[in-house]
Amino acid sequence: MKINKSALDTTVKFKELHPDRGVLEVSGQLDLSQFWPSGSSDADTAHVNVDMSVNPFKFRQTLNDPPQATHAFDNAWVLGRQGAKQAIHGIKQNTPFLIIRFQGIDAPELHYQPVEKGTADFRQVLGETCTVKLAENIKDGSAPSTVPCTVVTAVNHPGDVFDTYGRFIGDILINQNGNTVNLNHWLVEKGWAYPTYYDSMTVKEITAFDALLAKSKQNAAGVYAHLSADIKDLDWHLLFRRGGPIQQEPAGKNTLMPKIFRRLATWSVKKKNGSTQDSFIAYVKSLPKDQNQCILTSDFKQGTRKLTSLETFLHANADNGQFDKVPEELVFVEAPSKLFDQQQGGKEITKWF
Repeated sequence: MKINKSALDTTVKFKELHPDRGVLEVSGQLDLSQFWPSGSSDADTAHVNVDMSVNPFKFRQTLNDPPQATHAFDNAWVLGRQGAKQAIHGIKQNTPFLIIRFQGIDAPELHYQPVEKGTADFRQVLGETCTVKLAENIKDGSAPSTVPCTVVTAVNHPGDVFDTYGRFIGDILINQNGNTVNLNHWLVEKGWAYPTYYDSMTVKEITAFDALLAKSKQNAAGVYAHLSADIKDLDWHLLFRRGGPIQQEPAGKNTLMPKIFRRLATWSVKKKNGSTQDSFIAYVKSLPKDQNQCILTSDFKQGTRKLTSLETFLHANADNGQFDKVPEELVFVEAPSKLFDQQQGGKEITKWF
């Protein structure tokens, strides 16, 4: 599939945010049936079908370079946390696909299942709504069940493309009426996702999200209308549902920053099954450093990488604590991963061509 001119124009704008990096472009298709309620994809992770026979991966170091097909990922696997190995290509109904983790955003959880005894598949308020809004925007009233897309990411090395779970970290671009829409940016601007920053991002990229967030907050709707600092007990009845119709979302400050929610869900299950007696704040403090460290965004923008533990921003109250930062105030540390060639005896992939 050829990348349309509109997508290339947007790639130029994307490259301007990353003057010291190259750009990897991947052409593919978004199957709309994957999104809830017909499927289980949520508002910040999506499957993109790729046709490996047409060289969908293309890389260029500068804007003066034409995108050049790369086969660095043909047999690529990721070596992630604790030595876990993960293929970057999934196969569904004989169709290869990539799992895309939307760069720079985090949406309320549609489903989160802690790896603990006695767990359940928990959901947050707005988890369903944000997913439905994304799918409606992609479809844009049209009939096709699949929509062409281009995924872009700014990197210099192949090993920087995938996270520790084998997910491609990037921005998804689609064409609507001759214009290219960056879905990552759209979700933040419309209030259906929180900006969530990692140290793999550039200051210019973060600043671009900040500008979109300002527009979102003017509307006083969406995720920020529901964001709560108070960490109340986990709602054991709010679970992932297979299929709709979508339920009316309760009003009020009832949604935690997703990174805090995931830790609350895991701690709650541990507390229930008796594997911890710690308070929530003590539990967060006990987490390994690679799961618990961040940088103040204000420091990151000044070139400072002073690491701070999450519990620094947790304070005791009548519930399980209060978290005194909003998502855009923190930059999280990207977990390390290594890309290797499964057919070359585990040789690390370091070159594009």
